[in-house]
Amino acid sequence: MSPDMNGDLVWSDEAELFGAYFVVTDYTGDTKGHFGDSIQYAGATSSWGCSHNTGIAFEAADAPPFASVCSEDQGEIWLNTKTQGMGNSGAKISNENTINGAGNEAFGGMSGSFSGLARFINSTAYALAWISRGAVDLSENTWMGSGYTHSNNRTNGRRVALSMLSDKETLVGPQATSEVGAADGDSQINWITPTIGPDRSNAHVAAFDDEYALVTWEEIADPFCDFIAMGCSGKFTGTYY
Repeated sequence: MSPDMNGDLVWSDEAELFGAYFVVTDYTGDTKGHFGDSIQYAGATSSWGCSHNTGIAFEAADAPPFASVCSEDQGEIWLNTKTQGMGNSGAKISNENTINGAGNEAFGGMSGSFSGLARFINSTAYALAWISRGAVDLSENTWMGSGYTHSNNRTNGRRVALSMLSDKETLVGPQATSEVGAADGDSQINWITPTIGPDRSNAHVAAFDDEYALVTWEEIADPFCDFIAMGCSGKFTGTYY
């Protein structure tokens, strides 16, 4: 079943396929009663993906698997086109301070995750926009094991971040570090909004052509961020581009 329709739906002219990436809860098996995510195409599916999925980004490719990114509740955002899950053989885009079932609403929270990932026109490249509090003081995630980390927030209000993919499986630039004990866990991030203080939310990206893309987000100037790994409240101060 799907406990909420947090997900995305894309069409590929080249593959002549719709692809859907959405939240599911399993009825049976090892993951009975646990919610995660599933990627499905016409005639092909992935049965289980990212644990307690807290955000999805999905975009069409010339052939399946389509480009996919997930934010999970163990501490990372993954480029998981190859893995279709949260295995650390995928590319780690970001370290995030998370709690069980929450991950800073990186792709819009439970309101939906549409338009966080955009493919450039007539190109294999993609742009990914999300929001993050940054990451400091990495520690070992003993439940997940080697290659998985926990972190603390760098900021209270969230900022808009951008990653580039050269193709659906390849992150441009370095991955987020998995070094236990690292004081700085977010040095790889390209910040669209470097200013610390306001809270940003609902980041989206759309491509114009093979070179230019537009990023948009919403902002609260003086936020109240009372809950770890959740959104903030306060007076809305505008939409930015």
